[in-house]
Amino acid sequence: MKRILGILVALTMVVSVLGAGFSALAGGTGPGYPTLTELSGGWWVEKDNPTILWAYTGNATNVVIPNGITEIASVTALSNWYNEYSYDNITSISIHSGVTSIGQREKYIFAGCSSLKQITVNSNNANYVSVDGVLFNKNKTALVCYPEGKTASAYTIPSSVKTIWIAAFYGCTSLVSVNIPNGVTDIGWSAFAFCSSLENLNIPNGVEAIGGNTFYGCTSLKSVNIPNSVKTIGMSAFFRCSSLKSVSIPYGVTVLEDSTFLYCSSLEVVNIPNSVTYIEDDVFRGCSSLKSLYIPASVTKIGRLMMAMPAWLFDEATTLKVIEGSYAHKWAVEREHPYTLFFVSEIADMKDVFDVMTLAISGLELSAEQIAVADLNKDGKVDAVDTLAALKIVLGL
Repeated sequence: MKRILGILVALTMVVSVLGAGFSALAGGTGPGYPTLTELSGGWWVEKDNPTILWAYTGNATNVVIPNGITEIASVTALSNWYNEYSYDNITSISIHSGVTSIGQREKYIFAGCSSLKQITVNSNNANYVSVDGVLFNKNKTALVCYPEGKTASAYTIPSSVKTIWIAAFYGCTSLVSVNIPNGVTDIGWSAFAFCSSLENLNIPNGVEAIGGNTFYGCTSLKSVNIPNSVKTIGMSAFFRCSSLKSVSIPYGVTVLEDSTFLYCSSLEVVNIPNSVTYIEDDVFRGCSSLKSLYIPASVTKIGRLMMAMPAWLFDEATTLKVIEGSYAHKWAVEREHPYTLFFVSEIADMKDVFDVMTLAISGLELSAEQIAVADLNKDGKVDAVDTLAALKIVLGL
């Protein structure tokens, strides 16, 4: 259940204290959370500091943040995490000039407002701005929230943006494509979670981490380009991306975290680089189309527990291709998981190809002769497509 509800990992503490509904908040929210009091209209604020908004339980369609509120603190404010209150009817939110902080304590702000089409900000607000109904910080270096109810099928993030906030595009089911500018370096947890129509995405070079749950439930996602700059891919990052067919993990990633590709039922080809040393639980479980998976000799740990069972990590249809004598070889033998031996001599004819690909991954300029060696699809360049082609040759796919 914990993994199935991976989208709520960041909210575990909040859920534990608020699960009984907002009526319980008046008496205190537990360690780390303040005692709240209700203002007229269903606005819940801190009892000792009524300028800080934590929750809204009203039923307005066009919501206007009350004057006097300076901080929208919590995910529970104007959000739909709890069944006791529904915000499906909210279509617009207006933020006045006095609001100085939004989501600095819990950043899943407005997530779950499925009909929300417009966020407006008073032009005199010194900290936030709205462009075409999308919420940004004032200098537009951070995209805070793209309203879930917007009906556009495509969106281009402004070139000034460096950070895509946690859950910024959460539940935006109409989006088919999002153009991320080259300047973006940070993509937050659950940034595109449940964008069920999103088909393709290019992550620009410069992004170093893909947060946990980033593409959770993106069931239409067919391809995603992960640049060489990425060093971390968070847990459940591609959970239930059931249309994803291939992925190349960049060199530099050292851990495949829990449930990274859990239930990616169309996934056929995965390139695991020699930098990976640890494969955690459930990473490839439910990948029923993944018939063969090469585990490099660099991997020295599989599963969190010493006696981790294969069913916790790989689909039963997946045959592991392992190097003779490697940790993965011993692991597969001990747990009686299907495997085939991959002798080093098998890649002797591919050595030159892989050598050139290593140079390309490192960002070095290739000579015409080197490109000719490793350009397997003959498009004049050496890239991830060639890497996947080489992997298929080695694995006999």
